[in-house]
Amino acid sequence: GLSYSTWVCVERFSDPRSDPHCVRLLTLVRNLHSARDDHLICLAMVLSARDKAIIITTQELPLNHTGADWEPEGHGDSCARVWCPDLLQEGQWHHIVLVLNRAVLKNSSFSIYVDSQLITTQKLHYISQNPG
Repeated sequence: GLSYSTWVCVERFSDPRSDPHCVRLLTLVRNLHSARDDHLICLAMVLSARDKAIIITTQELPLNHTGADWEPEGHGDSCARVWCPDLLQEGQWHHIVLVLNRAVLKNSSFSIYVDSQLITTQKLHYISQNPG
């Protein structure tokens, strides 16, 4: 499994209509075949520009397809969207923890904690072992 812990304070969210870009909390990138331009995002956690939900994805995506307004799709077995109203408050610090549980015989899952409170535990495909 994997655990990630961070403190985050958003001074001001972007306007979802005029300047939509998410707050990137975590991006794990790996390289294919030692090529310099074959970088794949294999895990991402963001705060959505649209509704401030936490989006977690293990769907692989080429890094060069992710511009400033990129946001993971919030559906499927490799992506989850978790709405957390506490994160809407601008200028306030929050402690966020992501725990990925890798299971062999059953579904893998993730848990999200915000300010020491468990928000959700859901099924999610784990990061693919074989890139690409």
